[in-house]
Amino acid sequence: MPGTPSASDPAAAARRRLARLVLAAILGVVALVLLWAGVTQGSAVALVVAALALASAAGGLLSVRHDRVRRARDLARTFGGSPDAAAESLDQDAIRVLRDTQGELVAAREVRRQLPMLSLDQVAHIVRSL
Repeated sequence: MPGTPSASDPAAAARRRLARLVLAAILGVVALVLLWAGVTQGSAVALVVAALALASAAGGLLSVRHDRVRRARDLARTFGGSPDAAAESLDQDAIRVLRDTQGELVAAREVRRQLPMLSLDQVAHIVRSL
């Protein structure tokens, strides 16, 4: 797709990490403001909402981090950490035919079904490079 950064573009990956960090920081600031309002105004509702916002932000970030670590560990164990080696294990002709006849989404689902340890960026890169 023209104008779309490739999955291996380090600048795009850095922008995505920064965007996630900014989102977590915004949630944290909102939670702190609610905490301050709850303490100074004596509002239990603000305190509860702040606690829920902090817990949601922390839980979401931890869940995403755990999933990434697990996928990277599985990729390292199975293919020595190389997405290219994982791509070599696929029936590339079948994936290419699937992509050309039914679209990138169907082909990406098939790659993800066969290689669940790959991230979505890696899967998209493989499908588009075939």
